[in-house]
Amino acid sequence: MTWLYHQNDAAAASGYAQIHCDPIAKIWSLTSIAPEIGSGDSKAIWQALLRHLAQKAASHGVEQIHAHPIRGSLEEEALVQNLYCRACAEQLFTLNRPLAYRKRPADLHTFVLTGRWQLSELYRHSVPAGVRAVLQTSSFLSIEDTPFDRLSWRVSEWVAVDDESPYAYLRLTRIKANYWLYVLVRPDRRGDILDHIAYVVSLEHPSNTKPLFCLVPDYAIGISWLLRQLGFSEIQEYSHLVKQLATRVSAPSFVNNPASALQYRDAGTPAFLMRRIITEGIDRSREDKESEYALGNN
Repeated sequence: MTWLYHQNDAAAASGYAQIHCDPIAKIWSLTSIAPEIGSGDSKAIWQALLRHLAQKAASHGVEQIHAHPIRGSLEEEALVQNLYCRACAEQLFTLNRPLAYRKRPADLHTFVLTGRWQLSELYRHSVPAGVRAVLQTSSFLSIEDTPFDRLSWRVSEWVAVDDESPYAYLRLTRIKANYWLYVLVRPDRRGDILDHIAYVVSLEHPSNTKPLFCLVPDYAIGISWLLRQLGFSEIQEYSHLVKQLATRVSAPSFVNNPASALQYRDAGTPAFLMRRIITEGIDRSREDKESEYALGNN
């Protein structure tokens, strides 16, 4: 969805913010924002836009807004000034060639929904308490994809098990433009999943036109080294920022309010748009780059 910002009740929009909504987790993910910081009064527009966006989110029962700007960028600075807190830094890795097929490790099993509670335990053991404090969650379920994404053919999931408990979780998501790999592993077993990652990656055929991406948080020491062993290369570093909101008890429905500086327009924003913008922004035309700015692009 897209929220339009009208400065001083002007007819034309001064800026906009696109978000992906997760109604189950009560989270908005900021996927695109305009104008680009650095021109004219763009910084002031950003501050006003972010302030109004937080007010709208809270009024609709949203508890958090997430953003992934390039680390050290002007966009990150503006978000931090608007009380976004850093959860962690993330390295974005890419692979643009297929791997030879690898044998499936004996302890790697297809994930089933009945084991979801075990993933919550794995999440608590794998993600530091400080990061979970910023995210304000100890549950794996509350920060991951909706059940609709999980039941889709686009998503495949595996768990590596020892003593009947999972020590690693791998998810491969297929979208039109690329693939996405997600890895969650217990700290004491990070050095043991090279073959597991290789097997999952070898099931697909990444290329220059359809690469495979993996975001690695800074607390997952060792996974970056494993990816490099398989031929992945790092292309950018991002900050995972979170803004906590105080929500109302009852949430009104989405409506356009002509008297409000921020108006809602349903743009049909799909899941994973943030990640698609990161990877597809390079191919945008000059006119597109001038008209909008997506967080995560140069």
